[in-house]
Amino acid sequence: MNSTDDSQKAIGEFYVQEIIDYIRHLKGDPHLAPSDALTAFGALSLAQREPVILQAFYNELGAAGEAANRVGSSGYQRGFDAIATLFPSGAPYAGDLSLFFSKIYTLAGGDINLLVPGGLINAGLTSAPANAPKKAASELGIVAQGTGSVRVFVRDDFQVNQSRVFTLQGGDILMWSSQGNIDAGRGAKTAISAPPPQFQIDSQGNVKFNAAGAIAGSGIRAILTGKNITPGNVNLIAPVGDVNAGDAGIGSAGNLNIAAARVIGAENIQAAGVSTGVPVADTGSLAAGLTGVSNVASSVAKSTDDAVKSLTQNSDRGLSFLDVQVTGFGDGDQGGEVVDLRKRKKEP
Repeated sequence: MNSTDDSQKAIGEFYVQEIIDYIRHLKGDPHLAPSDALTAFGALSLAQREPVILQAFYNELGAAGEAANRVGSSGYQRGFDAIATLFPSGAPYAGDLSLFFSKIYTLAGGDINLLVPGGLINAGLTSAPANAPKKAASELGIVAQGTGSVRVFVRDDFQVNQSRVFTLQGGDILMWSSQGNIDAGRGAKTAISAPPPQFQIDSQGNVKFNAAGAIAGSGIRAILTGKNITPGNVNLIAPVGDVNAGDAGIGSAGNLNIAAARVIGAENIQAAGVSTGVPVADTGSLAAGLTGVSNVASSVAKSTDDAVKSLTQNSDRGLSFLDVQVTGFGDGDQGGEVVDLRKRKKEP
């Protein structure tokens, strides 16, 4: 058996064990025999099997994105195989998900899983219409406010625009676009999302004020709003498209993996953990250019100071005049004003 077969066997065994653990938890019997667990899983309704199926599906997409940064474009195949299994070719998949002026939130724990196998997802407007009702940032976007993750699969683009895709308490963010781009949008980093505060009573009867859902920013971000929480990771995958940080930016409190044909806006991408697939922002040429500007400015300032000092030193000999004649403006030498100025120049 070759290494590929060994790898596939290991993957299969992993998901078999996931199914067994799921059924044992569902039945409340941690010692249920593996064969009985697998039989019980086959007897479940689709709705009951769905959590395991979706978890396996998104695991495969995420693993494919990580593999692509290790072995190249062939790493994406694992994800495409999972898509072909869950969404066989030939089926009439169609339709988009548009959240122009609305939201998808989980408030007290729970994942957000979005599947659009035949279209795109638009998480918000590029700009609100003039006659649109006023909505706070906390009323827009896709946010797991509790301990949940956000997982997205689309065939075409995922566009954030002026909105946000956040996890706030250690949840992961995973996005896969088979044929399109992932764009973090043009939202303001100062946009405040402040949902109504919650008052909680602990076992001792103490009333606590909880404002953990209050955040600022836009774009795609796994954020930590509490203590003693394992940071969430961000995995963005666009095998043939772009991952664009835009003005809003991409951020991860944990690790960050980006696998795409092109990554745009690397200077607006941050990760507290390990970052993979993000090109180093090229700021050297900008720094060099600013250094040159600084040198020019210093030279001009020094020349001006020298001229002022000279005028001051010669002030006892009467007034001095400085006659400045402009003899050219680069490529605009032939302009009429230049010619007029040159007429003032005395012939030798």
